Amino acid sequence: MNLDSSPGFDPFATPFIKKAERHYRDGHDKLWKDNVLLSTHTDLFHLFHSSDVLPQPWFKTKITPLYKKGALSDPKNYRMLAINGCVY
Repeated sequence: MNLDSSPGFDPFATPFIKKAERHYRDGHDKLWKDNVLLSTHTDLFHLFHSSDVLPQPWFKTKITPLYKKGALSDPKNYRMLAINGCVY
């Protein structure tokens, strides 16, 4: 997951998903990190995969035209950028 990516339709940003960590030390003073959302996301993806159903918002895409070069009034001088949710 790119931390600079747009969240798209998701209600939370990519850094929140990636950096939702719990820090702790073991008996040898080694620092460990656990992503607290990883098990929940894993369970959800297994559920989606086993039921062959995807959440309806994942079928939505936000399309934005990006200017390339040339005359601004010419539609051929734009390319389309599709933005989905960061979880999808």
